Amino acid sequence: MLTAPTIAFASPATARASSSTTVPTAALRGAGPAGPAAASLSVAECAALVGTVTAASAGRKFASSRSAKSSRARAKVVAMRAAKADAIQEAAAELSKASYPFMIEVPWNSQEFLLSPGKADPVSWAKAIGKIIDMGASMDSELVKAGCQAHHAANTGLPSSGVCSEAELTEIYAAIGRMIASVPESKTMGVYDAVNPLVDPKVSEYLMSKMSEGNAKAAYEALLKHSLRS
Repeated sequence: MLTAPTIAFASPATARASSSTTVPTAALRGAGPAGPAAASLSVAECAALVGTVTAASAGRKFASSRSAKSSRARAKVVAMRAAKADAIQEAAAELSKASYPFMIEVPWNSQEFLLSPGKADPVSWAKAIGKIIDMGASMDSELVKAGCQAHHAANTGLPSSGVCSEAELTEIYAAIGRMIASVPESKTMGVYDAVNPLVDPKVSEYLMSKMSEGNAKAAYEALLKHSLRS
Protein backbone atom coordinates (compact mmCIF):
# COMPACT_ATOMS: atom_id res chain seq x y z
CA MET A 1 0.00 0.00 0.00
CA LEU A 2 1.37 3.48 -0.93
CA THR A 3 1.45 6.37 1.53
CA ALA A 4 0.92 9.94 0.55
CA PRO A 5 4.66 10.88 0.21
CA THR A 6 5.30 7.80 -1.99
CA ILE A 7 2.47 8.70 -4.33
CA ALA A 8 3.74 12.23 -4.64
CA PHE A 9 7.01 10.99 -6.19
CA ALA A 10 5.60 8.01 -8.13
CA SER A 11 6.03 7.83 -11.91
CA PRO A 12 2.98 8.51 -14.14
CA ALA A 13 2.67 4.80 -14.88
CA THR A 14 2.73 3.97 -11.19
CA ALA A 15 0.20 6.65 -10.47
CA ARG A 16 -2.13 5.27 -13.14
CA ALA A 17 -1.73 1.76 -11.82
CA SER A 18 -2.41 2.99 -8.32
CA SER A 19 -5.55 4.94 -9.18
CA SER A 20 -7.58 2.58 -7.03
CA THR A 21 -4.95 2.33 -4.29
CA THR A 22 -6.26 3.62 -0.98
CA VAL A 23 -4.52 5.37 1.87
CA PRO A 24 -5.70 4.92 5.45
CA THR A 25 -7.37 8.02 6.79
CA ALA A 26 -5.83 7.58 10.22
CA ALA A 27 -2.35 7.45 8.70
CA LEU A 28 -2.89 10.87 7.10
CA ARG A 29 -3.92 12.15 10.47
CA GLY A 30 -0.73 10.89 12.08
CA ALA A 31 -2.53 8.26 14.11
CA GLY A 32 -0.83 5.23 12.56
CA PRO A 33 -2.35 2.53 10.32
CA ALA A 34 -6.13 2.47 10.13
CA GLY A 35 -8.12 -0.53 11.19
CA PRO A 36 -10.17 -2.70 8.79
CA ALA A 37 -13.27 -0.58 9.34
CA ALA A 38 -11.49 2.76 8.71
CA ALA A 39 -12.59 4.81 5.71
CA SER A 40 -10.12 4.93 2.82
CA LEU A 41 -9.18 7.61 0.27
CA SER A 42 -8.29 7.27 -3.41
CA VAL A 43 -5.03 8.69 -4.75
CA ALA A 44 -6.83 11.78 -6.13
CA GLU A 45 -8.66 12.34 -2.86
CA CYS A 46 -5.43 11.94 -0.91
CA ALA A 47 -3.64 14.52 -3.04
CA ALA A 48 -6.55 16.96 -2.61
CA LEU A 49 -6.58 16.43 1.14
CA VAL A 50 -2.83 16.95 1.47
CA GLY A 51 -3.08 20.15 -0.60
CA THR A 52 -5.98 21.41 1.49
CA VAL A 53 -4.17 20.75 4.77
CA THR A 54 -1.03 22.49 3.48
CA ALA A 55 -2.98 25.52 2.26
CA ALA A 56 -4.91 25.74 5.52
CA SER A 57 -1.70 25.62 7.54
CA ALA A 58 -0.13 28.37 5.45
CA GLY A 59 -3.32 30.42 5.71
CA ARG A 60 -3.33 30.15 9.50
CA LYS A 61 0.28 31.33 9.68
CA PHE A 62 -0.45 34.29 7.38
CA ALA A 63 -3.62 35.22 9.27
CA SER A 64 -1.80 34.98 12.60
CA SER A 65 0.97 37.27 11.36
CA ARG A 66 -1.51 39.75 9.90
CA SER A 67 -3.59 39.72 13.09
CA ALA A 68 -0.51 40.41 15.23
CA LYS A 69 0.46 43.38 13.04
CA SER A 70 -3.10 44.69 13.10
CA SER A 71 -3.24 44.40 16.89
CA ARG A 72 0.01 46.33 17.27
CA ALA A 73 -1.27 49.04 14.91
CA ARG A 74 -4.54 49.35 16.83
CA ALA A 75 -2.70 49.58 20.14
CA LYS A 76 -0.51 52.37 18.76
CA VAL A 77 -3.54 54.31 17.52
CA VAL A 78 -5.32 53.90 20.87
CA ALA A 79 -2.23 55.16 22.72
CA MET A 80 -1.92 58.19 20.43
CA ARG A 81 -5.62 58.99 20.82
CA ALA A 82 -5.39 58.66 24.60
CA ALA A 83 -2.47 61.10 24.77
CA LYS A 84 -4.26 63.58 22.52
CA ALA A 85 -7.51 63.13 24.43
CA ASP A 86 -5.79 64.11 27.69
CA ALA A 87 -4.47 67.32 26.09
CA ILE A 88 -7.94 68.17 24.76
CA GLN A 89 -9.51 67.50 28.18
CA GLU A 90 -7.03 69.86 29.84
CA ALA A 91 -7.64 72.54 27.21
CA ALA A 92 -11.40 72.11 27.61
CA ALA A 93 -11.14 72.69 31.36
CA GLU A 94 -9.20 75.91 30.75
CA LEU A 95 -11.69 77.03 28.11
CA SER A 96 -14.75 76.43 30.28
CA LYS A 97 -13.15 78.29 33.19
CA ALA A 98 -12.33 81.30 30.99
CA SER A 99 -15.63 81.33 29.08
CA TYR A 100 -18.12 80.48 31.82
CA PRO A 101 -18.65 84.13 32.87
CA PHE A 102 -19.52 84.86 29.23
CA MET A 103 -21.75 81.79 28.91
CA ILE A 104 -23.95 82.72 31.87
CA GLU A 105 -24.53 86.16 30.34
CA VAL A 106 -25.88 84.80 27.05
CA PRO A 107 -29.72 84.96 26.88
CA TRP A 108 -30.07 81.34 25.75
CA ASN A 109 -33.88 81.49 25.86
CA SER A 110 -34.04 84.37 23.38
CA GLN A 111 -36.01 83.81 20.19
CA GLU A 112 -33.37 85.79 18.31
CA PHE A 113 -31.28 82.64 17.93
CA LEU A 114 -33.98 81.31 15.61
CA LEU A 115 -33.49 84.17 13.15
CA SER A 116 -31.30 84.01 10.05
CA PRO A 117 -28.03 85.88 10.75
CA GLY A 118 -28.00 87.46 7.30
CA LYS A 119 -29.80 87.92 3.99
CA ALA A 120 -28.11 85.13 2.03
CA ASP A 121 -30.32 83.12 -0.31
CA PRO A 122 -31.49 79.59 0.59
CA VAL A 123 -29.24 77.99 -2.03
CA SER A 124 -26.12 79.47 -0.41
CA TRP A 125 -27.24 78.24 2.99
CA ALA A 126 -27.96 74.79 1.56
CA LYS A 127 -24.39 74.64 0.21
CA ALA A 128 -23.01 75.66 3.59
CA ILE A 129 -25.13 73.03 5.34
CA GLY A 130 -23.74 70.50 2.87
CA LYS A 131 -20.23 71.35 4.09
CA ILE A 132 -21.36 70.93 7.69
CA ILE A 133 -22.90 67.53 6.95
CA ASP A 134 -19.77 66.44 5.10
CA MET A 135 -17.62 67.36 8.09
CA GLY A 136 -19.94 65.58 10.50
CA ALA A 137 -20.02 62.44 8.37
CA SER A 138 -16.21 62.35 8.39
CA MET A 139 -15.98 62.39 12.19
CA ASP A 140 -15.23 59.34 14.30
CA SER A 141 -18.68 57.87 15.04
CA GLU A 142 -17.75 56.86 18.60
CA LEU A 143 -16.61 60.43 19.35
CA VAL A 144 -19.84 61.79 17.88
CA LYS A 145 -21.80 59.43 20.14
CA ALA A 146 -19.80 60.60 23.16
CA GLY A 147 -20.51 64.21 22.19
CA CYS A 148 -24.24 63.54 22.01
CA GLN A 149 -24.14 61.88 25.41
CA ALA A 150 -22.26 64.84 26.93
CA HIS A 151 -24.87 67.27 25.58
CA HIS A 152 -27.73 65.05 26.77
CA ALA A 153 -26.27 64.81 30.27
CA ALA A 154 -25.84 68.59 30.44
CA ASN A 155 -29.41 69.21 29.23
CA THR A 156 -30.90 67.03 31.94
CA GLY A 157 -32.27 69.18 34.74
CA LEU A 158 -31.17 72.56 33.35
CA PRO A 159 -32.09 75.65 35.38
CA SER A 160 -34.40 78.30 33.90
CA SER A 161 -31.38 80.21 32.55
CA GLY A 162 -30.58 77.30 30.23
CA VAL A 163 -26.93 77.25 31.36
CA CYS A 164 -25.35 73.97 32.47
CA SER A 165 -22.67 73.69 35.15
CA GLU A 166 -19.03 74.54 34.43
CA ALA A 167 -18.06 70.87 34.81
CA GLU A 168 -20.70 69.82 32.28
CA LEU A 169 -19.54 72.57 29.94
CA THR A 170 -16.02 71.16 30.18
CA GLU A 171 -17.25 67.75 29.05
CA ILE A 172 -19.10 69.32 26.12
CA TYR A 173 -16.05 71.32 25.05
CA ALA A 174 -13.84 68.23 25.30
CA ALA A 175 -16.28 66.15 23.27
CA ILE A 176 -16.49 68.81 20.54
CA GLY A 177 -12.71 69.18 20.53
CA ARG A 178 -12.20 65.43 19.99
CA MET A 179 -14.83 65.35 17.25
CA ILE A 180 -13.18 68.21 15.36
CA ALA A 181 -9.73 66.70 15.88
CA SER A 182 -10.91 63.48 14.23
CA VAL A 183 -11.33 65.15 10.82
CA PRO A 184 -8.79 66.82 8.52
CA GLU A 185 -8.30 70.56 9.05
CA SER A 186 -9.54 71.15 5.52
CA LYS A 187 -13.01 69.91 6.54
CA THR A 188 -13.18 72.43 9.40
CA MET A 189 -11.98 75.30 7.27
CA GLY A 190 -14.41 74.27 4.54
CA VAL A 191 -17.29 74.83 6.96
CA TYR A 192 -15.86 78.16 8.14
CA ASP A 193 -15.30 79.44 4.62
CA ALA A 194 -18.83 78.43 3.59
CA VAL A 195 -20.65 79.96 6.59
CA ASN A 196 -18.58 83.11 7.23
CA PRO A 197 -19.72 85.06 4.11
CA LEU A 198 -23.37 84.34 4.94
CA VAL A 199 -23.32 86.00 8.38
CA ASP A 200 -23.93 89.76 8.46
CA PRO A 201 -20.98 91.52 10.19
CA LYS A 202 -23.48 93.52 12.26
CA VAL A 203 -24.63 90.35 14.01
CA SER A 204 -21.47 90.02 16.11
CA GLU A 205 -21.59 93.72 17.00
CA TYR A 206 -25.20 93.40 18.11
CA LEU A 207 -24.51 90.33 20.23
CA MET A 208 -21.47 92.00 21.80
CA SER A 209 -23.63 94.95 22.86
CA LYS A 210 -25.80 92.64 24.98
CA MET A 211 -23.04 91.41 27.29
CA SER A 212 -19.75 92.35 28.91
CA GLU A 213 -17.10 92.96 26.29
CA GLY A 214 -14.34 91.78 28.63
CA ASN A 215 -16.01 88.40 29.21
CA ALA A 216 -16.67 87.96 25.50
CA LYS A 217 -13.04 88.70 24.55
CA ALA A 218 -11.70 86.42 27.29
CA ALA A 219 -13.89 83.61 25.99
CA TYR A 220 -12.76 84.22 22.40
CA GLU A 221 -9.07 84.24 23.31
CA ALA A 222 -9.51 81.01 25.28
CA LEU A 223 -11.31 79.46 22.32
CA LEU A 224 -8.39 80.29 20.01
CA LYS A 225 -5.96 78.74 22.48
CA HIS A 226 -8.15 75.65 22.82
CA SER A 227 -8.39 75.32 19.03
CA LEU A 228 -4.62 75.46 18.61
CA ARG A 229 -4.07 72.79 21.27
CA SER A 230 -6.69 70.48 19.77
